[in-house]
Amino acid sequence: LGGVVLFEGGRKFTDPMGFGIGRFEALGFPFPGFFAPLVGGFEVACALLLLVGLGVRVAAFPPLTIVLFALAIVRRADPVGALYELTLAALAVFLLFKGGGRFSLDRTLWVDAQEGDAGNVGNAEG
Repeated sequence: LGGVVLFEGGRKFTDPMGFGIGRFEALGFPFPGFFAPLVGGFEVACALLLLVGLGVRVAAFPPLTIVLFALAIVRRADPVGALYELTLAALAVFLLFKGGGRFSLDRTLWVDAQEGDAGNVGNAEG
């Protein structure tokens, strides 16, 4: 999910007329010069967090919201192509519930640290 979202967010900056400001304008979004970079920035930031596994449950929410908007706005005229967005939405929902995996920073920073603290309970000298 992180890789796909990073790619999609990056396209809003590398091809602004095709996937960023121009696309937002063609879809009738108000203030496309503001919202296209904002959405692209959220996608890039969340994708990077997802890729390293930091704050996975929180970082999966903005891409899910963006995908649901894409389904409602972009795919209403072309429901055949909705499988892509539905797959991304399913992945985001999975990550919302499951969180980071074994090699995520979330696991390294929080779960492993808590397990280390739990092992020290009752071992106090004195």
